[in-house]
Amino acid sequence: MIASAFTYRNAARIVQIVVLSSVEVDIHENGRLDLPNSLLRRLDFAVATVHSAFGLGREKQTERLLRAMDNPCLAVLAHPTGRLIGEREGLDIDFERVLMAARERSALIEVNGQPDRLDTDEWHYKLAKEIGVRLALSTDAHGTADLDFMRYAVDQAWRGWLEPADIIKTRNLVDLKTALRRP
Repeated sequence: MIASAFTYRNAARIVQIVVLSSVEVDIHENGRLDLPNSLLRRLDFAVATVHSAFGLGREKQTERLLRAMDNPCLAVLAHPTGRLIGEREGLDIDFERVLMAARERSALIEVNGQPDRLDTDEWHYKLAKEIGVRLALSTDAHGTADLDFMRYAVDQAWRGWLEPADIIKTRNLVDLKTALRRP
């Protein structure tokens, strides 16, 4: 768990950087998250995604994601289709139903910038915007070099007609932390 803050000073301004504690957890076939809520509540937020059982039917996959979003510890549904370009097709899900559930539950949907993934298309983001779902841009970084993938997440957001107001990470720290805590 990481929780720290530091201040960078230069001649022009003082910039405070705050690191939030988080983890990405697996969503089991039954919709349960891989870690207990007692641990997840100690973090600033939790991200969840599917890492297995990609072949479930449309209804079961959709229900799996809906049940995961029922967990109040889940703040962000990451790479919701699970697609890996050239390796694995995305999950067969009712994406509109998932987006409606995200809106109802105040869960965020990830705009993933990992170039081998880019697992959701511009029309997914446009629909999310239209129905009022909040989105979080992400690099899906597994190392510091992957942080450059943010440019692809931004490109995906632009393709979906998203604006800064649609993206949670454009908010100030207080608003961001509030949005990451579900009611």
